[in-house]
Amino acid sequence: MKTKYSSNLELSHIWANDPDPSIRKSANSMSCNNGRLYSYSTCIAQIIGDTVIYNKASYSVTTSKQQSYARSATNHFNNQIYLDIPQRGLHSLEFSQFEFNHIIESSERKASQWLLKASRSKKYSDMYNAEALSIFSNLEKYASLFDLLYERPNLVHLRESALRADIDAKALEKVRKAESIKEQAEALINWRNGDDVRSRFEITALRIKDDQIETTKGAKIPLDHAIKFWGLIKSWHDKGVQYVKDHHSINLGHYTVSKFDGQTLTVGCHSIPYSEIENIAHQLNLN
Repeated sequence: MKTKYSSNLELSHIWANDPDPSIRKSANSMSCNNGRLYSYSTCIAQIIGDTVIYNKASYSVTTSKQQSYARSATNHFNNQIYLDIPQRGLHSLEFSQFEFNHIIESSERKASQWLLKASRSKKYSDMYNAEALSIFSNLEKYASLFDLLYERPNLVHLRESALRADIDAKALEKVRKAESIKEQAEALINWRNGDDVRSRFEITALRIKDDQIETTKGAKIPLDHAIKFWGLIKSWHDKGVQYVKDHHSINLGHYTVSKFDGQTLTVGCHSIPYSEIENIAHQLNLN
């Protein structure tokens, strides 16, 4: 019997209609045996009697294409079960009650997110609810197939739980953001004073150090370039002039001025607030 095939697509159809599934067969990055179809070393589908189980977890573009081959080759099966198990190296899609409980937990978290979206969307509410219900339905079918325990959760309670969790997460994010802002403010003071602070600042700030203008991103320009440029940008700002680079380039050190919108100067990948430039001018007594 032939065991090596020329394409993954061909192998998928062989797997779906295999007269002798006990013999391992392969093609490129796929293989099959005992009803299981593998993408590399991960089981992405399995045939058990008249039922096909699909692992629809996203792994890579290549595996997604192979999962599509598997669904296409088995579209004649009436009983289909879809699970989302993002675990590499899965040998089989047959799980014990203990393993299934973990799948239930992660699947119901995804269902909660669909219910949360449904509660916030008028246009797509039905579609999002359907996604959640599909998850519960597939878990029920899997439990029935292997005689495992599963009870569909109360949708109202699950939706309310998801809403509370979302509110708590947003509140926590606000606290974290406030703490981050405070930490950045303290770090920025130290940085302006000349310390080598290693922090990812949200603002592009400026300081004078070693006769150069330095940004919080580490870029440096000669002090004399900044002094010469000050009169021009101050004129733009005072007159409400906006600048966009054309055939004539304005260079600051190794960097080229891209634009000025009245409040922000763009130089390379730096977006520098005018207030920062003005602060440097004050330090240099240019006003």
